[in-house]
Amino acid sequence: LNISNLTLEFAGDSSGIIVKDSAFLQIQNCTLTNLSSCSNPWSGIRVENEKAIVRPQPATQTKISVQGSVIEKALIAVQYIQLPVTNIDSILQIIQNPNLDVIYPNVLIGSTLFRKNQRVIKMIAQIARSKE
Repeated sequence: LNISNLTLEFAGDSSGIIVKDSAFLQIQNCTLTNLSSCSNPWSGIRVENEKAIVRPQPATQTKISVQGSVIEKALIAVQYIQLPVTNIDSILQIIQNPNLDVIYPNVLIGSTLFRKNQRVIKMIAQIARSKE
């Protein structure tokens, strides 16, 4: 999804943008803010990734690109969550080829103003644990 030259207003902490696995979001020359009539911050942009990328596939995969924009009045402006790798193909590739590098998609942010956010960027990597 490409969003350009817009002002997007969100209504409180139950609203925001979620970028799911295999999706791509590009925001260019936009303002993302909460409604002026809403005193609660909006939730922000949440990027969820479930699959690791195992080389020799392309070395980078962009999930989100924010360029020349303003993100303001959010709880967390941009939150990236790497969910546990449960995709069986990725797990088999890692087990069968222990020398392969496991990489994760990119979040690209440039020339963007973060204003009045409670937190600007939060990155979380969750580890899958075996059940005992």
